[in-house]
Amino acid sequence: MVFSYLFANCCTLYREGRKRQIVAWEQVRFIQRQVAYIWGKPQGFYLVQLVDGSQIAPGLLIADIEELGDAIEQEMTRLFLPTFLADYEAGKPLVFPGLCITNQYISSSEEKIPWIQVEQFEVSSEKLVISERGSSQAWLSLPVQQIPNLCVLLALLEHIGKYV
Repeated sequence: MVFSYLFANCCTLYREGRKRQIVAWEQVRFIQRQVAYIWGKPQGFYLVQLVDGSQIAPGLLIADIEELGDAIEQEMTRLFLPTFLADYEAGKPLVFPGLCITNQYISSSEEKIPWIQVEQFEVSSEKLVISERGSSQAWLSLPVQQIPNLCVLLALLEHIGKYV
């Protein structure tokens, strides 16, 4: 079993071959949730992209991979959310794969809807689903694997939802 350790200003992650690497939180560009199917069941793991372009994929063999992913996501949210909120409040568009957020609306590549029409958003191990008021179908459904820093997007959506 492979272990990772978390500290206030960094974490220790393992690359292939059990090569240990200490990574400062500021070295992480994004974390991306991934899904692998083992015996037909989805198992979550994470891909960590560093600012130098290298990637670390803490695999399914790491003890408590969910706890590690949650801790990294908390740190990424702590680091990035203030900038995202400032840009949102300044009216700058925030672009994620498959969607764009402004302080007026949320848009996909095909259409946009004002925030007042967004009923809810839900995230599972596989999808982010955004529902429009008055519609029985999802307005937008995106694979979580497609969205870097999904944790920051979710925190941003929660913040917006409080004021709409």
